[in-house]
Amino acid sequence: MSDARQAVAAAEQANAEELAPEPLNEARRYLNEAESQIREQAYGAARVSAVRAKNRAVQALEASQRAAEEAEEQ
Repeated sequence: MSDARQAVAAAEQANAEELAPEPLNEARRYLNEAESQIREQAYGAARVSAVRAKNRAVQALEASQRAAEEAEEQ
């Protein structure tokens, strides 16, 4: 869960809200699902959602970094 939160925060700091909004929004949705599942004590499902959140956040971060690099090259 902590890894997912950190990945989302890193993507947000990399301006993914503007540069990669779709994967960032999906990461946030999965993170919210994981938090809800923990409250419901559905720990297996929460783990799956947290992993999905982390993966999508990493995709958002990488997309943001690529977009920033492309903008610098122009």
